[in-house]
Amino acid sequence: MSFFWAGGRTSALAPTRAPRATAPSERGPRQVLPDAADSDDVRRSGDGAIDVEFYKARAYAIRRAAQMRFAQALRRRARSVLKRMYAFMMRKETMMTLQIGDTVPDFAADTTEGHIRFHDWIGNSWAILFSHPKDFTPVCTTELGAMARLKPEFDKRNVKVIGLSVDPVANHTKWAVDIKDTTGFAPNYPMIGDTDLKIAKAWNMLPAAASGDASQRTAADNQTVRNVFIIGPDKKIKLILVYPMTTGRNFDEVLRVVDSLQLTSKHKVATPANWKQGEDVIIAGSVSDDDAKKTYPQGWKAPRPYLRIVPQPVARS
Repeated sequence: MSFFWAGGRTSALAPTRAPRATAPSERGPRQVLPDAADSDDVRRSGDGAIDVEFYKARAYAIRRAAQMRFAQALRRRARSVLKRMYAFMMRKETMMTLQIGDTVPDFAADTTEGHIRFHDWIGNSWAILFSHPKDFTPVCTTELGAMARLKPEFDKRNVKVIGLSVDPVANHTKWAVDIKDTTGFAPNYPMIGDTDLKIAKAWNMLPAAASGDASQRTAADNQTVRNVFIIGPDKKIKLILVYPMTTGRNFDEVLRVVDSLQLTSKHKVATPANWKQGEDVIIAGSVSDDDAKKTYPQGWKAPRPYLRIVPQPVARS
């Protein structure tokens, strides 16, 4: 016998019904199902029997609704996972930039001096590739003239120079006239026409998703195509510089870096801040004192044990 609460006292005068069986509802708290004794709530057929088919149909509908909710949850989860995967792949693509020590991508291209295959064009020389977002842009005009002025110095150092701009070769030829008129020096090195953006994308100067007709793209669209790459005879990157559109490149600095790279590739030394050709250098940290004595029997200046300063080694062929 069960009891109910009445007026603050427990009474046994009236028994209460047993609780109904419950089943999961489509949402919210569990749904109360009628039992056979509750004639007011039980659905019956015409002959008075419990309508079993009705309850079977209702149970099926509940299961079906639960399955649909589960499927929707799976779809939402799958979409979320796919979005995260896509974001990860985009970040990975962004992170996969060329770095010092990487072999530069090879390519075939038309230039103002004919068709080239880049690795073949480098041969056994050093090389500089410097890029531009668009022809007939003001800062780039001054840069191309400055490089042309210094070209003989790069020639002395066995460094080949090549430019790149996201415009047709025919435009480069017209631009050269302006460059000569405004700077006094016309480009005396080949200029690549990268109208399909393939080289800019392969060298990570533009994202892989970049697209569109080069003639319709603005300098702002291509503003990241402002790089300087110094490449060794082994076709590996030795230096990367990236400049904003509003800051002209310092090609005297590029020449200074070439001197340092060529010196340190032949001798186990490093060059200090603001070093220039002919100034003192630093013995590389990878060289022990015993080995350094063999190379520099005259000794060295050492304001600190790890800072060993010697005159610039004599260039050897």
